[in-house]
Amino acid sequence: MNAKMEFVSRLKEALANQGLKATAAVVERGYNDHRPDAPITAQTARAWLRGAHMPGEEHMDGLAEWLRVDARLLRKGSSRYHVKEPGLPRMGKQDSATMHAFLALPASHRKLVREVIAALGGTSLAGKP
Repeated sequence: MNAKMEFVSRLKEALANQGLKATAAVVERGYNDHRPDAPITAQTARAWLRGAHMPGEEHMDGLAEWLRVDARLLRKGSSRYHVKEPGLPRMGKQDSATMHAFLALPASHRKLVREVIAALGGTSLAGKP
């Protein structure tokens, strides 16, 4: 198997580990949501999934961040993936400004905002300060 097809195998495994389907639409949407500063097209995602070409360093790093794997392992491979703890994704200017405004709020207001976000997202943030 050549390097491109080995990458395809690792990419599909990383997608599966996150419960995602290995389709161009899923990769395009997920990657672009995570990295709005360096978007890709569905055609690019399809080329990655077919092994037509491999992502450059910036896109490889973005894939690794999004899929929570070490970029070196995604690039070169390993028998074992190490899942990274999720951090904040890279954000656009508007989201970054929103986060700064959120962090400047008093604790009681931040708690209220977290509760609204949890209600809108259908998740529980119980126990979070």
